[in-house]
Amino acid sequence: MNNDPKTVSASVKYAKPAIWHPVVDFLLVGGASIIGGIVLIVWFTNNPEWVSGFVWGPRKDNVENINRFWLFWYLALVISYPHLLASYRILYRSKAQIAKFRWSGIYVPCILLAVCIVSLIALVVPAETSQDVRLQYASVLSTNSGLATYIFVGLSLINVVYLGWHYNLQGWRMTATFANVQGIQFSSREQRMIKSGFLAMVLTHAVLLLAYSPYLDGEFFKKGFSTLTLWLPMVGGVALILGTLGFYSAYQRTGKRIPINAITPWAASFFWYYIVMRWPAVLGIAVVVQVAHALQYLSFTNRIERNLQLAKNPRANVFKPVLLMLVLILCGYLVFEVPSQVVVKNNLSLHLLFAFQLLVLAVNIHHCFLDGEIWKQSNLEMQQTLLAHLEER
Repeated sequence: MNNDPKTVSASVKYAKPAIWHPVVDFLLVGGASIIGGIVLIVWFTNNPEWVSGFVWGPRKDNVENINRFWLFWYLALVISYPHLLASYRILYRSKAQIAKFRWSGIYVPCILLAVCIVSLIALVVPAETSQDVRLQYASVLSTNSGLATYIFVGLSLINVVYLGWHYNLQGWRMTATFANVQGIQFSSREQRMIKSGFLAMVLTHAVLLLAYSPYLDGEFFKKGFSTLTLWLPMVGGVALILGTLGFYSAYQRTGKRIPINAITPWAASFFWYYIVMRWPAVLGIAVVVQVAHALQYLSFTNRIERNLQLAKNPRANVFKPVLLMLVLILCGYLVFEVPSQVVVKNNLSLHLLFAFQLLVLAVNIHHCFLDGEIWKQSNLEMQQTLLAHLEER
């Protein structure tokens, strides 16, 4: 049977309308991150000396890799890396999918590849080639090494801003999906009011991360973005009120209670960035947002995989989805961790280390782009596949 989403039918019935189960959905799309975030706030508040060990160094070449903090590393390994690769499985599962999403499947990857190749060609190896490859890499980023440095910094800044758009617009799609599962369609006005919260958090993400970016050392940038951070609570407060009124308007218009799982992604977004604003200088604090988003994303991609499996065999067990998740974790480790570790451990070529770091940036940027295409609300085939396990209403 063709695995293309349009062939999937609602062949499996569930008593409760949900992506998985109402409680599981709540935890995956934001509930777990809110609970974990509250624990984090309590711990940070009562252990300031512990927090101080995670503060960014004054210079970007003193900033150590967050992987040295085992918790961040494991969370990235088992949640963040698989969510990146899961989107590729959806995109490249068939020729029909690639043909439908040519920009995501062909054009954008080629553009990113060309940019990375140009950067590698332009890379100037530091004069002191006998030093450790990590020091050479830090030297390229901390000094003006020409075109390669500009491209890398440019891609890094694009990645930072684009991630905020990706995180929050995916959150909006989840809010709309869970409302739709309960038979609620937001009006255009309600959409704008609720979506304003996600857009406010896009702005918050960009301003906060650029204000504390190790790549923007200029006084103009630091002072400008630091000033903008003072206005973020006001922007967030207005968006919070507008979103609340939007949900209330939908309730009044339809007479249906807004499901908690439609509100949770919206509320979680505000909560994530509250934590980042509270401790912006903490190394790795952005990983809280990254992992929380990845958990949301995996709940949807795994549902797609499960529904495609059930379409072929309604009695299929869960062995294949579990095995797939393990394979994604392994592949993520092999792609995002092993190459750089091998280069650093054996003190190999600077070009190799630079290439692998460019690969990570390119994958993140491409992931954000393809997400915008394959998960957009107008893609009815994807929505039908996602909800194929529910009874037809």
